[in-house]
Amino acid sequence: MSGGPRLSIKSSIFALAVLVTFLLFSPSLVLPVPSGGAWAAEDAQEITPDPLGRLPSSPQEGHQRLEESRNLWPEDLGGDDFSAAAVQSGVRASIPFDTVEGFTTSPGGTAVRVELIRGVVIQTVDTTTNPNKWFYADLSTGDIQSGDTVRVTDMGGGAAVNINCTLTANISAANDRVNGTAPSGNKVDAYIMAPSTYYGDIPPGVASRQVTASGGIYTANFPNFNIRRGDVTYVYSTDAAGHSVQNVANTGGSLVVYPQYDEVMGYYLPNTPLTVLAGTATRNTTTAKDGFLDAWFSDYDIAPGDQVRCNMGGNRSITVADVSATCDPYTNMVQGTAPANTQMRLTMDVYGDPVVIETASNGAGDFSVNLDGTYTASGNEVYNVCWYNGAEDAVVYEFQTYSWFLPEGYTGQGFDEWVLVMNPQNRSTQVRVVYQTPAGQAEGPLINTLANSRSTVHVNAWVPDQMVSTMVTSIDGGQIMAERAMYMYGTVDGKWGAHDSIGTMTPSSIWYLPEGATYFGFDEWVLIQNPNDVEITAKVQFLGRGGVEADFDVTVPARSRYSIHANDYAPNSEFATRVECQTQVGGDTLPVFAERAMYMNTLDGKVGAHDSIGIACPRPEWYLPEGTTRPGFDEWVLVMNPNNVGTDVRATFLTPEGVGNVFDFNMAANSRFSIHVNDFIVDNDVSTVVTSLDGAGIMAERAMYMNTPDGKIGAHDSIGSAQLQTYWFLPEGTTRPGFDEWVLIVNPNGAEVEVLVTLLGPTGPAAQLPITMAANSRFSVHVNDLVDNLDVSTVVESTGAGALGVLAERAMYMWTTDFKQGAHDSIGIPNF
Repeated sequence: MSGGPRLSIKSSIFALAVLVTFLLFSPSLVLPVPSGGAWAAEDAQEITPDPLGRLPSSPQEGHQRLEESRNLWPEDLGGDDFSAAAVQSGVRASIPFDTVEGFTTSPGGTAVRVELIRGVVIQTVDTTTNPNKWFYADLSTGDIQSGDTVRVTDMGGGAAVNINCTLTANISAANDRVNGTAPSGNKVDAYIMAPSTYYGDIPPGVASRQVTASGGIYTANFPNFNIRRGDVTYVYSTDAAGHSVQNVANTGGSLVVYPQYDEVMGYYLPNTPLTVLAGTATRNTTTAKDGFLDAWFSDYDIAPGDQVRCNMGGNRSITVADVSATCDPYTNMVQGTAPANTQMRLTMDVYGDPVVIETASNGAGDFSVNLDGTYTASGNEVYNVCWYNGAEDAVVYEFQTYSWFLPEGYTGQGFDEWVLVMNPQNRSTQVRVVYQTPAGQAEGPLINTLANSRSTVHVNAWVPDQMVSTMVTSIDGGQIMAERAMYMYGTVDGKWGAHDSIGTMTPSSIWYLPEGATYFGFDEWVLIQNPNDVEITAKVQFLGRGGVEADFDVTVPARSRYSIHANDYAPNSEFATRVECQTQVGGDTLPVFAERAMYMNTLDGKVGAHDSIGIACPRPEWYLPEGTTRPGFDEWVLVMNPNNVGTDVRATFLTPEGVGNVFDFNMAANSRFSIHVNDFIVDNDVSTVVTSLDGAGIMAERAMYMNTPDGKIGAHDSIGSAQLQTYWFLPEGTTRPGFDEWVLIVNPNGAEVEVLVTLLGPTGPAAQLPITMAANSRFSVHVNDLVDNLDVSTVVESTGAGALGVLAERAMYMWTTDFKQGAHDSIGIPNF
């Protein structure tokens, strides 16, 4: 990253907008589960694991984030309209860090002379430009001071550039003001950094003002921001030629404690040795050139009850106390507990565009903040809660929420929809369900999910007679998974059967749906969920065997869902679908979610429904655990190539006895290919591995149709997974009368593995089953043999030292007295 001096400690490079791709197709991130056969997450942890990878998972990662940070500049001021050899506009001089940097128009390797002038030249640095024509000079020997001049000369030619470094800054907490001196006519940007954003970038900071210096002075008032002790201002003075000078000021010595990361920070006089004590531990440190101090207690856990002390401007101290918080995207409120009767700051979107809200706890330590008018909770928040003692030293706790998104859903006549929430950890977790309909957002339940349990939500009871997408939010950051099941009978157009899919957790601007058909008797729908606060436009493409068959745009209102009837755009065909958001905000393309549902009643006996969430990232290899070609089962594997070039693909079929067959084929660019598995495996259970032989990114999905001698009728479908994991979570499942549940596990490794299957009921663990799996094999668990008449979620764990990754999927068949009939299926959720 060009621009800005490198700091030893300060400002975060962490950005909330940088999110991992869809959980099934990414490297394993967080939410670790203990090994040794234990299937539940650890008890309450000081750092709640963040499944989106936005927050550090340990104090070590937190400290590394701080060490790798940079202090930025307000904007990139480079230009190209200069002579063949010259110093470009936008040279940057930092008074606190004694650095000068910029660009020339001369080739890389050209000499540049930087001089520090205080009446006379007191330091000269000769440097050269890098291949990007950038130069850098350290003027710490001369020590840049306000009133100095920096002269930069491109030795390859062109006129020298003189920069007036007059810039002072004073920050007044009493008057909520920053003022100082700067050359008249210069633009001055002032940014406030608060204790709750010490890991964050400057800019943007928590507040900013831009003014113009007049008569050699400037004043930046912050009437809507309460400046406190511990707040800091970074100011940038920019002249008419675009050259900038930086300085910094703080409000006096302050202590800021981040207990989760065992870090003590603050600001004081630059280059000052200090001793910091936390509990029984001591650290010696020296403030940086801008006055920033950091003491990382790498071998000591700063915990509630510890007193933190430092000898800055007298002996400052604060005793750490715990904080809890939840952020509810439906009520748009943050609530929690903190020390009683304390002044507090809530900072939303800490690593994006922070919003600070002042509040206070009551006599019982409770606090509640309505965000309306200041911030809109999305269900994927990173926020800090900071409380102050009487001397305005501070303790900061960092929190996060995340959501599962389920684009499909309908509660009209004959449709019965359920959302299943799994909590596989050893503590309860608060969950908010929110519905998004074509008319906008609607309320769902607030659930306290018990430890090691599964919870069930009947969507029809909350939003009857609606097309609906669902957002399931962990409002306290605890570990959950979500899935949606639908049953249909007696609909106005004769649909019957069932379908199901896990949710997706990580937003993406593009989604791929390998399966799809609009032949006679097939009714296909593509569902798009827009979780954003603004309307979006999405491009939709249907990719057939020979290439693109349809290409069109749709508009989806804010926080709503949109339904596309594929038969209207590509009749009598089979194809995969690409959905890509076209709407940008601030240069970033907005995320959406996409799912595909199909209903069938064909002349060759395919009847029922199936459904699957989309895939966000192409990968060269995919695993499909479920599959059978026993009598009455008709299995298809659908492969999508979204690239502009063709690829050779191999399908490997794994049976309980090992590899059963292999099939190689070629795919055209932007196409989809259908494999009839029954043509390669006869009368056997089968898992499939789909591999691009030249490493191209592809996608795979599996659809099955059944009309068996034992009465299974219907269809089910699932995307594959691109990764092996030692843990898999399956939120949906039941063995109530009329339901027949199976968990399918595949071991694609060349070695035997030990697997433990654990069933979680509404009130806790219900049963366990250990399994030994042969190499390159698949295993079927009949859940009804383990529990009777019970709603369950399932955890599948590969156990033992050096456990190898496996895959898991769940299939269900039903014929109940209340007309639930057919089948549904879903891939599991890995230890993401």
